[in-house]
Amino acid sequence: MARTTAQIRREWNEEMLREQKRQHRHNRKIRRMRMKKAKAENKISGRFMNRIVIADILAALIFTIVMIVVFVKTGSEPSTLIQNVFQFLSVEGGVMGLIKVSKTFLKSKEDKEQGNSSELTPPDEETEE
Repeated sequence: MARTTAQIRREWNEEMLREQKRQHRHNRKIRRMRMKKAKAENKISGRFMNRIVIADILAALIFTIVMIVVFVKTGSEPSTLIQNVFQFLSVEGGVMGLIKVSKTFLKSKEDKEQGNSSELTPPDEETEE
């Protein structure tokens, strides 16, 4: 059975539509990959420091509650232990703050040298037809 011109055009249009959809998916994937890369390059610090800060706050809270219970039961407080625990937690928090500030400063200095802005900029949008 011979194909008519209309059938050939329809098949060609369907093939072109499939190709456009495939190209659109490919462009979307490339945009996502570029955004992830840009986000990773602009990342100052990870979740690890945030978890440490939360753990420090919880440790201080739990320690304070335990020391209140000990004080109520015994009538005296271990002042040296309390001083050293809070001093350790303060120094640890201060060092993490210093690390974050230095990373931020070095990152902004590198961006200025390279002429890049520190903001995330989305890749150019491809035109879709």
